[in-house]
Amino acid sequence: MSEDFKETKPSEKIKMTDQERIELATKLDKELDNFISGLEKKADKWKEGAEWHKEMENHPFFMKTLPNDGEVSPLVEGLQQLKYSTEENSPEELAISYKEDGNFNFQCKNYRMAIISYTEGLSQKISNPELQAQLLNNRAAAHWELKNFRSCYNDCKAALNASPIYVKAERRLAQVCCELGLFDECVELCDKILNGSVDDKLSAVKLKALKQKNIRDRNSRKEQVKKKKEEIKKSALKKMIEERGIKFFDKPCWEQHETVLSQTVQIDGDHLIWPVIILYPEYKTSDVIENFHENNTFIEQLDIIFEQPPEWDAECKYTPKSIVVHYEDVDGKIHLVKKSSTLGSVLKEPHFRVDGNTPSFIVHAKETEAYKQFLNHYK
Repeated sequence: MSEDFKETKPSEKIKMTDQERIELATKLDKELDNFISGLEKKADKWKEGAEWHKEMENHPFFMKTLPNDGEVSPLVEGLQQLKYSTEENSPEELAISYKEDGNFNFQCKNYRMAIISYTEGLSQKISNPELQAQLLNNRAAAHWELKNFRSCYNDCKAALNASPIYVKAERRLAQVCCELGLFDECVELCDKILNGSVDDKLSAVKLKALKQKNIRDRNSRKEQVKKKKEEIKKSALKKMIEERGIKFFDKPCWEQHETVLSQTVQIDGDHLIWPVIILYPEYKTSDVIENFHENNTFIEQLDIIFEQPPEWDAECKYTPKSIVVHYEDVDGKIHLVKKSSTLGSVLKEPHFRVDGNTPSFIVHAKETEAYKQFLNHYK
């Protein structure tokens, strides 16, 4: 039991005589009547929902926690013994007491404490299926308020198992089925409860379930169509790339996740269009050619990139004429790319590997110190 909801159960119970029980019960009844009468006189002075429950919790009958000093008055101890003693109460009486505690906490919107109380009631070995169903249904209501929909669903099902004809549990079960996406079960329950009658609230639940089911089914159909298109695309890519003899460092693009595939090679009729990375090691920067047609030459793309000197090339060293292009193979060796070559012809070369589904090439300007160091590095 949580720290904020402690039931006081005396470790050493004093066996009460019948006369002593009668006298204590009479005293408690009288004091409770006086207390409630006092509340009625104060009611018009309180703001709604602000004070009444606080004063009620100060009374032994409604007290949920021990006093700060830990001292328990004889009246409280007697009340606890009357209310919670396993010697003085049957399992059904104890379950009812815990149910009343749960109801009080529920009314105060202390839903977690209400769940604890109902759970305590259910832990008693009761043989009354209706009482068991009430405790389960009430706990389901507390779970509903906390949006614990799966727990609410389980308690509603258990309540109906204990008491099959329990409309309150059926109604809540219909509501929670809608929240859990169990739309068919929700509609079936609504139809069973309505049975031709008029109930605006339950009809609204049914309508919501039907709308949500239609949306889910529509989205599912769209997803299936999307997956089918993706499979067709992957199959076509696989065929075209294998026909060209293009190889990869890792998984080929048709084995990649859909989101990766959409960012790589695309089909244009009988041709492929690739995103290509151009690396400039001297300046530690790069360009991305998003749509490099396999039939386009490198010089065609480089003419576009270097139509105007890039900002990072303050000395204007990089021009279509001065540029040299290489790629690095899987063994760490470099290979010169003729600028008149098409992308498709280079991708077919036996040493070339597509890395990360995006071909990449290294670009330098001739006669620069950076280019000389690059060549020396790969000697």
